[in-house]
Amino acid sequence: MIIRSPDEPSYSEISRYLAEFWRTLKVELPSTTWILWRLLRKLQKCHNVPIQEKMAYVAVAVTDALYEVFVGNRLRAATFRLFPQLLMTLLIQVHHSIGLTMSDVAIPSGLYTEQEVSSAVTPLCFAIQATKTLLLRTQCKQEFHIMEKNKGWTLLAGKDCHLQGISLLANALLERNHLLACKVMYLLVPLLNRGNDKHKLTSAAFFVEREDIESLLSCILDLLCDTDEKIVLLAIQILLQHVRTMDSPTLTAMMRTLFSLFGDVRPDVHRFSVTLFGASIKSVKHTDKKSVENQVLDSLVPLLLYTQDENDAVAEESRRVLTTCAQFLKWKLPQAVYRKGPWYINPDEVGTISKFFGNKCKGKVNILAQTLMFSKNAKLPIRRAAVLLVGLFAKYMDHHEVGMKGTDWIQDDLRNLLNDPEPSLRIIASQALHRVQKVGTNPDAEQTVFGWRKLLCHFPI
Repeated sequence: MIIRSPDEPSYSEISRYLAEFWRTLKVELPSTTWILWRLLRKLQKCHNVPIQEKMAYVAVAVTDALYEVFVGNRLRAATFRLFPQLLMTLLIQVHHSIGLTMSDVAIPSGLYTEQEVSSAVTPLCFAIQATKTLLLRTQCKQEFHIMEKNKGWTLLAGKDCHLQGISLLANALLERNHLLACKVMYLLVPLLNRGNDKHKLTSAAFFVEREDIESLLSCILDLLCDTDEKIVLLAIQILLQHVRTMDSPTLTAMMRTLFSLFGDVRPDVHRFSVTLFGASIKSVKHTDKKSVENQVLDSLVPLLLYTQDENDAVAEESRRVLTTCAQFLKWKLPQAVYRKGPWYINPDEVGTISKFFGNKCKGKVNILAQTLMFSKNAKLPIRRAAVLLVGLFAKYMDHHEVGMKGTDWIQDDLRNLLNDPEPSLRIIASQALHRVQKVGTNPDAEQTVFGWRKLLCHFPI
């Protein structure tokens, strides 16, 4: 196959003849679908191979051939029949082509001289032209108009806005041609799990606009664990739109996955996973509240500590969702939670927070264990906050828990921090260690008085 520019005259006689061949191709009706299918499969096979340094020449040549077939309109019935597969494949070709020039294509040696390949010709222009022509030849003129009116083609061709272009086209199809859109989506489902990163992104972007995707939610949920940040964020965007319609088991499973993303090294993934977690809590039906209560309780310590995150957006979102958790539990958080600024500057406020959670929460040993895990966090503000909280919260441990578990395991972790290179953390760790040691040897006065009062109630006066 020989490629040519869709915007300029052909560079050689053979290119001109080939373009004419595809445009005027006339075959028996039973063979039309087979020919188009063969072209389609050749392009799909290019997408299924591992990403290489250069794009396969066949991918660009087949895209150009499809464009010429659509222009000639001789395989019209087959084009309508294969529309979902054609659109899906061309959109993925667009994604693969973004940012490439013809020097990034593995053109066979001797096929062109350098002068014959214009710098204005790119793999992307072939893919966009073929996609436009496909829409026009399949009577998707309204969808074409929507794309043109909203700069959809520019969005589609952009590195940072490509997914917006996909979503715009998906929305236009759903609005104007629901049946065709559903057929495309049906074909995209396998790519959500088995495709490469570009397959997943293109597929997921198409699903953003779909409302009836309950049966596909398990596929979308799996994308939350993907290594590609764009895929995870897109999955969160889709799930945010459908969280209110989820059943209890789906919500519970999603909240468990989101909880694992708290503290993700990618700030946007961290922040938006917290956002979706908060939206999930608000979506829990009254009759299902008991089933997610433990997950909400488990999220309190991470959310509280991440109010100290160095990223202001993450800290603010953590405060907001912590409030959502408190409302779910019918608690009213102390104002100290909403104060901005490092905790170590105002330890009295942390004392107020510790007292609140000490009075509200059971299983204080578990809370301390969970907090201690954050003393190993990569971020210094989180480590400092965790160690400070451990020291101030320790005195609210039940004496029975202290007797059973002891405090050596807490002290060991705190002693390790006494050698930390950060002076502020060493000081806070030293203070926390002193408080924990005091709890292990001297019962808290308030709890002792309360214990004596309870005992005296059993004696007659």
